[in-house]
Amino acid sequence: MTFLAPLLLACFAAPPAPEPPPLMVSTHIVAVPDATHIVVARGRRDRFPLDGRALPIAPRAEPSATTANPTVEFGVLIGLADTESVGETTAVLRVREMTQPPRPGDHVGWPLALRADEAELMRDPLFWVAAFDVAAVPLGGDRTTPFFDLGTLLADRSASARAITAMVAELRACAPLAPQVRATPIDQGTYLGRTLQQVLAAATEADVRAFWDHVASEAQGFVTHRFKLVDIFATWVLRGAPPADRAPSRPGVPLLLRLAHAQRLARWAEAEDLLRQRMRDAPADLVRRAELDQVVVLRRAEAALARDPADLDALGQRARAASELGLFGAAIRDLERLMTLSSKSQTKLLLGRALCGARRWEACERVFDELIAA
Repeated sequence: MTFLAPLLLACFAAPPAPEPPPLMVSTHIVAVPDATHIVVARGRRDRFPLDGRALPIAPRAEPSATTANPTVEFGVLIGLADTESVGETTAVLRVREMTQPPRPGDHVGWPLALRADEAELMRDPLFWVAAFDVAAVPLGGDRTTPFFDLGTLLADRSASARAITAMVAELRACAPLAPQVRATPIDQGTYLGRTLQQVLAAATEADVRAFWDHVASEAQGFVTHRFKLVDIFATWVLRGAPPADRAPSRPGVPLLLRLAHAQRLARWAEAEDLLRQRMRDAPADLVRRAELDQVVVLRRAEAALARDPADLDALGQRARAASELGLFGAAIRDLERLMTLSSKSQTKLLLGRALCGARRWEACERVFDELIAA
């Protein structure tokens, strides 16, 4: 019996927890030493891939024509990069297939595989924020001293709690400065009737966590940004402290962030499941409903192409769906292939629009000039 006990325990033991799916996290370019190389930032413990291949490069946030806030356009791909060497705080990558020269501030995606025992990190808003290379620094600090970063959160399970405690202390210390920003009572939201100074002076861990839940749900729009903590916290408070947009079935995990990761990795079955969950939670979200329609079209087109790679109708459907989802690089590849097989004005029009969406302005202009001349 003594001999059999370990075997019996092994047979009836619970199966090991599955590893979470890989995430596409972000870093940013800090230098462009020559035409074929870029230098990107990395943390000492963030697991940047030593053999990374075809890492996507996307343009840095730019001012929008309709808002003063900078915006990041997902799906806009300006090139690929392969890891050449990895140092303690930076990595050197060789670029290829560039559609425009890389610039400091452009962001580079890389895959991060979490272990099964690290799945709990996906419930931490600080992890999601750090995964998008967003950081908060003290009022008197510089950009190299954030309250938290991806490597620290991966290496130390208590790092998140310590960061929250430090941020509470920072907000309370900044309270005497609040009247310079706004002295009158707040007129909306969670802190209605209180002054900004009162909110900061009485800040709690719950306040800070609620704030980061909200930032995490919007983090994909602020890739590679560095903020003064008190500045963005005060902005959130004065705007009514809006709550996070998250999935009730996964407390603490913003559904739309999980969706963004699934789409960036082209995991369309997962993306469709998340969008259907979003429709159950928020049936009035017309933007996501339209997105779901396009994901369904894309999945059907990919299934058809798996059966028959020469199916031009399916190729066109996949290209249109990818373009509607903002995945202009994928759309351009399919449309250029279609142009070689069946040159139609409608295909050329879609190609021109996709090129514009990818900010390949010269190619876009050339395509539309050809359409006008025809």
